[in-house]
Amino acid sequence: MRRRTFLTAAAAGTALTLAGCLSEDEEGERDPLTVAGIEADVDESEATATIQVAGTGTAEAEPDVAVLSVTVEESGSEAESVRAGLAERADDLQDSLVGAGVDEEGITTARYDIREQRQGTGYEGIHAYEVEVEDVERVGEVIDTAVDAGADSVGRVTFTLSDERRETAREAALEDAVDAARSEAEVIASAKGVELVGVVTVSTTGTDVRPRQGAVAETDDAADEAPPTEIEEGPVSVSARVEVVYAIE
Repeated sequence: MRRRTFLTAAAAGTALTLAGCLSEDEEGERDPLTVAGIEADVDESEATATIQVAGTGTAEAEPDVAVLSVTVEESGSEAESVRAGLAERADDLQDSLVGAGVDEEGITTARYDIREQRQGTGYEGIHAYEVEVEDVERVGEVIDTAVDAGADSVGRVTFTLSDERRETAREAALEDAVDAARSEAEVIASAKGVELVGVVTVSTTGTDVRPRQGAVAETDDAADEAPPTEIEEGPVSVSARVEVVYAIE
């Protein structure tokens, strides 16, 4: 009886290296004088008094990329037999995934290990892959394909954004952050009895993408008796932070 895996409801996760934490060095505005449509219009040397504020903004976007972990395992009395068994099972798994429409370049090795068993009675090996699925609605189908092809486990399913959708969400988050900074500056200016007369500098100080993760549960139901895997995905959150210096009078 083959053990079958299925995905439970997705939950918001913390930012992951896999999804990519957008940083000022990696993406977006490089010019510290123009961010999200706001431009510096006061020369720094002419600003006799200033207010410096920071604003944080967020935006959400529906995921259009999913990444999941798929693993095959093997054990035997000799390391060579374990290696050969892993190679055969891994080839079958890859062929099945590609046949199901997964881009071959989206199947990459995340871990490969052969070691002596703790009891000293033989060897055990593992070959784990990260599989990128560009159509998130087909993740359940890909999981079923992997399980039917002999995968011993499927886990760490992460919903994230393509570069294009990530940049669109990032721009929206920056605009929100700029609005927040402006509002804060206006409150401070009002409290001090001064007026904002222009922007001296504006820059981003960081952008983060927080993908959504799905927890994988296991059941001992036979593969041909279990229903197709269903996945519940949700929006991916993108946040941005800006710092703005306003001239006042």
